[in-house]
Amino acid sequence: MKQLVKQNSSIGNLIPKTPKASVKIYDAYKNMQRIENFNTNAQMNKLVEILGQWSFYLGLSEKVSDKELILNAQFIKENFGALNLYDLQQAIKMSATEKLGDIQHYGKLSPLFIGKILNSYKSKRSEIIVTINQEIKKINNSKPKLPPSQEESISNMKIILKSAWETVNTEKQTYLDFGDCVYNFIKKYKLVSVNKELVGEAMIYAEKEIKSEKNKSTLKSVIHNTAFTKLDRESIKRKKAREFMVNKWLEAKSKSYMDKFLKELKYH
Repeated sequence: MKQLVKQNSSIGNLIPKTPKASVKIYDAYKNMQRIENFNTNAQMNKLVEILGQWSFYLGLSEKVSDKELILNAQFIKENFGALNLYDLQQAIKMSATEKLGDIQHYGKLSPLFIGKILNSYKSKRSEIIVTINQEIKKINNSKPKLPPSQEESISNMKIILKSAWETVNTEKQTYLDFGDCVYNFIKKYKLVSVNKELVGEAMIYAEKEIKSEKNKSTLKSVIHNTAFTKLDRESIKRKKAREFMVNKWLEAKSKSYMDKFLKELKYH
């Protein structure tokens, strides 16, 4: 039976201890077209051809008509369409060596027999895919996280600012600036003039918020989501003051201004 998957594999290089058979099944899963997506006669003919080979291996070639092969091919497409042709080849090989259990065909290449074989194969295939995905996840988690590119940083910031503006001006809610992302942005680019009057308003706001939210979940949320290593009343007060400045800045911006601002926002 002609191999449909190349010997060389990036997964094989990434996880060298993975058995070659498992690597090929995984590569086919990632790269080959699913049977359910077959939409040409050539593709279906290839499926029928493999089924013809299967009947030959079982010693049933003279008993299986072309019509039966076509019906079985359609059965596979409808019920096992997530598989690919390489999967089908491997299922045939495994069934011939009883690696999928002792499943008898009783002299017929029937949908019942095919279904039992492919269901058994799918279980083994799923184990392989899950195992390799877990190994890939471990490797990715062990890699140092690269900082986002300039383009990614700007794109992310635009999303955050748009959401923040909508929270304040459309939803009429207070925007909770977890991590001080927006505050640090407007401070860095000097988008708000921090004077004594603004600071005074911010501190009055902070005092009121601390008193009103002392036993509310919103205050707990602020505590759990800030980056302070030791939070006390003064830390929370400063956090709420920054929240006031952010919301005041957002509230002062019209939709047309914000749309234009986000459109022209660039890294510098």
